[in-house]
Amino acid sequence: MNTATDTPADELSPDEQHAAKQAQAALLHANKSPLDQSFARPSQRPNATHAPSLWDAEPATLPSMALDPGQIKAHEHFEELEGWNTDQAVAAMEALQTVAKQIIDARQVLQANAIKHPAELILELDDLHGKLAPTATKKADAALKALGAGIASHEAALAAHVKDTPHGQEIRNYVRSLKPAERASVLRQAINSGDATTVGALLGSPAPYLTGLDLTAEMHAAYLNQWNSKREPVKAKQLALMRHAQAKLEQAGSTFIASTEALTGVKHATVAKLRQQRQKLKTVIGVVA
Repeated sequence: MNTATDTPADELSPDEQHAAKQAQAALLHANKSPLDQSFARPSQRPNATHAPSLWDAEPATLPSMALDPGQIKAHEHFEELEGWNTDQAVAAMEALQTVAKQIIDARQVLQANAIKHPAELILELDDLHGKLAPTATKKADAALKALGAGIASHEAALAAHVKDTPHGQEIRNYVRSLKPAERASVLRQAINSGDATTVGALLGSPAPYLTGLDLTAEMHAAYLNQWNSKREPVKAKQLALMRHAQAKLEQAGSTFIASTEALTGVKHATVAKLRQQRQKLKTVIGVVA
């Protein structure tokens, strides 16, 4: 028996106790099998780096509110006019909203795929977007064209009732003789009283600057809308609804196109780079084959 190991620990000097602990640790390490040591891993890897994700755009979780067809239906005259001449616009916005939702859902499913490489999944999603998006945007373009024709027709019909008259020059001379602050009141009184002659002279003049009213295009349109609302209220409401639908559909179309990166979760530049790399790979494989 080794007498050194039989010596009680409390009889060893501090230096001897320290040396004994070091010897014991070395013995334990030496007794480990090579297999045990091969599986040993450092607790931290300070130099480890992670490649940036290819899903590099801020993702949308829901379609934009701008794509909601309720934006058209919210107009004050929509229910009263039973959506007059806006059915196509509503359907187009529904199509844009549906495609956006389909792309978001598809992206979430693909991102959960742990088998395929992200590059392959991204290109698959981009192909789906390229297949679905044109159908919706074509519907929007067709609806905007129809709305434009309807708006132009109504504007022409309403403008036909605002014409200059043989007494127009006299009326304009009278208005110019008034103080600037009093001139607009003549037009407002004519609109409120239904005076078509005066309204025609001031709003239907071939040379508006001769009226002395100094109206901007926006002010002229506002006065004209007031007159039309009194003379032909139904047609004026229809025109207002179509203009509203046109504005909302144009906004929806622009939002849909601009939100491609948010829908797919990938930047345009990344998709382009992946497609370029895939094409190079196909070329190489073709040469080898």
